[in-house]
Amino acid sequence: NVDSDDYIALDFLETIYAAIMQSDADIIAIDHIFVSEEGKKVGSYRNPLDAGVYKGEIVEQLKDRLLYDLNLPYSNYGCLSFSLCSKAIRKELYQPCQQGIPNGIRMGDDLAVSIPAISQANSLHMLRYEGYFYRQRKSSIIHTFDPNEIGRIELLVEYMKASIPQIPEKNMAGYIINLVMDYISKAAATLTCYREFADHIREKCLPMVRPALSVFCHKGLRITDRVKLWCLRKRMWRIFWWLYRNR
Repeated sequence: NVDSDDYIALDFLETIYAAIMQSDADIIAIDHIFVSEEGKKVGSYRNPLDAGVYKGEIVEQLKDRLLYDLNLPYSNYGCLSFSLCSKAIRKELYQPCQQGIPNGIRMGDDLAVSIPAISQANSLHMLRYEGYFYRQRKSSIIHTFDPNEIGRIELLVEYMKASIPQIPEKNMAGYIINLVMDYISKAAATLTCYREFADHIREKCLPMVRPALSVFCHKGLRITDRVKLWCLRKRMWRIFWWLYRNR
């Protein structure tokens, strides 16, 4: 999938085709480059998963790490990007996942296709190649705050639990905590009154994140992420307010 405002390298199709011919994998995954609205490179995304072809028991083991990878020393969204633009997925896996997404899912629709598809794959080829150019826009839904978003997050989480029930509870908890952390950061950056922010987070986020906090455990997590997690457990909303409004 190539979004209308993104673009690909001249050798993109032949590179993906060569990978398909080489490994015959169900999934081909690549890295990608971030560009500004003007098309200037501003960064890149390198998948934490090592390059190579994964089959059999090895590919089964990495499926636990798709939403949250406990092997990484930092808070994360799994060992592979959720984005469909950086994947070639076998049609027999892609179509049922794409057609089964609930209508209410807006943000997270790529994840709702890619992760269930990968969880059913028998093989995966991680290719260390940056051939997709993803344009970042300030008006994008992932950068804007919507007070109704928490309901859509709950819908997405319930759908993922039903679609990939084999994901371990701790990994699912880490994914939920990350979603709530991102929501809190956007709320703090947008709402102008601390009391409104604190009340909103207490009423909207706590009921959703409390069960996840009770089971989540990530040994070796870096200090900055441990501090944020401690603040979330202790409901230290003013620290989040100060942190996200002064970065």
